[in-house]
Amino acid sequence: MDLNNYSALANATNLPDSQQFKFCTDPVAYETARPVMSFLRRTLAKVAFNASLVDQVKRHLFYQEKFRLALTPEDFRTSSILPAVAMRRDRTDFLHGVIGAITEAGELAEILDSFLVGTHADDKPMSELVNKTHVMEEVGDVMWYLPLIAKSCGFSLNEAAAANIRKLRARYPDGFNELAAQFRDLAVELEKLDEQPKG
Repeated sequence: MDLNNYSALANATNLPDSQQFKFCTDPVAYETARPVMSFLRRTLAKVAFNASLVDQVKRHLFYQEKFRLALTPEDFRTSSILPAVAMRRDRTDFLHGVIGAITEAGELAEILDSFLVGTHADDKPMSELVNKTHVMEEVGDVMWYLPLIAKSCGFSLNEAAAANIRKLRARYPDGFNELAAQFRDLAVELEKLDEQPKG
């Protein structure tokens, strides 16, 4: 499945415009959204900070940079996991891929936080409100790590994309609706994820 096809199929299960902008047009929804957005900003700062710590681990383990963070005695007591990871290439690829995706997601969190701080004209497109090149770089970086994760676990990104579309179609057979989002049938979704593609 190519990325354009995946994007179109995934977007069919996205919120309709009338629901996406409800907190902007409904005064009650707006008032309840304001403290939630404040909570989001605080959380994004924590995500970005913690991702930067994970990035230090990644740089030490995979790029041989000196580890500059303070370790605790607890860190030395729980260090027995290293031999289990280092025994096989698929395990180190999984570790590298997940750590890398976390660190790049943290950089996207920083970009989102900066966007939320700014004041923006309503008529400008998103590509003019953020540094498009920076966003593209971080999205590309996330995409670099995803094949490492997939390959280490024995599936391709095409298989993951197709399985996700099967799951979303099971969840939202007639397109997105709030009830289906809140009351998911996890057993059916898992079955669709495990289902082998036809043809």
